[in-house]
Amino acid sequence: MEDEAFDPSFECALLTDGSSKSVVADVLIKSSSFVSWLKTYKNKVAGVPSNDTYMPTYKTMKPEVQRIQALHDYATSIATSFSEQLGLLKGAEPGSDAFNTATTAAIRLLDIAVVVNFMKMFNSSIMNDFAMFKRSFHQIRSELPASEAETVANHSHALHFFLANPNSIIEGVKAAAEKEPSFEQSLSAILETIITALSNPPSPPPSVHEFNALLRAGVYCVYILDGQRCNAFKIKSVRNARNMVKMHPTIPVHGDLTLSALVVLKSSPHWEEGMEKDWTQGESEMCAIL
Repeated sequence: MEDEAFDPSFECALLTDGSSKSVVADVLIKSSSFVSWLKTYKNKVAGVPSNDTYMPTYKTMKPEVQRIQALHDYATSIATSFSEQLGLLKGAEPGSDAFNTATTAAIRLLDIAVVVNFMKMFNSSIMNDFAMFKRSFHQIRSELPASEAETVANHSHALHFFLANPNSIIEGVKAAAEKEPSFEQSLSAILETIITALSNPPSPPPSVHEFNALLRAGVYCVYILDGQRCNAFKIKSVRNARNMVKMHPTIPVHGDLTLSALVVLKSSPHWEEGMEKDWTQGESEMCAIL
């Protein structure tokens, strides 16, 4: 198996690709850069700034804050593109090039959102440095050109909430998806595509990148489906996803970082106490597999 669990430009063996790579080309190109930055980011600010370090802190962090803004904009573009793919699935004939392109593009986009969200969530250095940047900015704001000060102030407010919410990227995708009229129908089609793909592994086996992308996207399809518009756990495609979660309760994200499928599902609004037995392996099932 390859060392890394994430490569959104994977060659399809389980999925039928269609033209998905060209549809989401810009998102694919930028994904590796953002993931690498999030993975390697270290604290740039040593300690709490004081009178003689406010300006140096501001200047040191300014390019990093611009990168955070770029990440925020990137997350917005993923959410928009994902919603667009849901719209394209409405009325698309299963098995057609349009259907295959939209489903595979949506899976790639959702997987990128999951991985980037997790990388952001688990790098506290970025939030800490941003807090020091804001502190410094407020102290030296009057020394900056008025236009720069206004721009930084406007962006800082949005970026604070973007960084403070550990699930902000996924929530952005969910909010955009829920505005799409074919929300339930399209997400169910994507989830069924994932389940079918995982149920019919080819020989030789697919790349670990594609396999893990399907697992991550599958779990988060359920999460995004569940909300104000519907109770996902009453939908047939979601019930069909139980075996996927039973067989793969822990899913690689990037490097040593993993996600717990059950933790994600338990954070869904319509998850109820007592559901866990339907989504986890019983002792007899474990023995049967062994």
